[in-house]
Amino acid sequence: MRYEGHGLDKTKPEFAQAIEERTKYGVSTVDTWGFDSYLLAVLTNGLQKLADEAHGWPASPEWPTFEGWCDALKTASDDAYWLLVTVDELENKAYSKAYPKEPEDFKSIEDYLNAEAVSPQAVLEWKKELREINGEREVRKDRLFTFISKNLWALWD
Repeated sequence: MRYEGHGLDKTKPEFAQAIEERTKYGVSTVDTWGFDSYLLAVLTNGLQKLADEAHGWPASPEWPTFEGWCDALKTASDDAYWLLVTVDELENKAYSKAYPKEPEDFKSIEDYLNAEAVSPQAVLEWKKELREINGEREVRKDRLFTFISKNLWALWD
């Protein structure tokens, strides 16, 4: 699988119920704590698996060839993966530039509350980076879910 970040650790007893729920219902309470990420992980892996193992395709004017269909599945998987992994990494990177210190880096809560976190310029740069990230996020989200919406009944092998 391409993305393994949302697996449940079978060695931890607290996940036993979650594993049972996921086996029985396809989703667990633990999965709903970050359902957006869980859903994107399922789409990332499922669409890639379909592209890798497909034996047929919904032959149509939009998908005249098997290869074109598989490429579209891979693109949708790439979009889901980007949304899942890249956005979090980019947001965290941009945030850490603007707010380089964590609360535990200060000697006391008073120092933390009274500290100048960053320069105004760093905050402006952070907000600009987030706008750029959000623009790309919207493009990929729209492309992914348009593909899913238009092809839902064709997502089979």
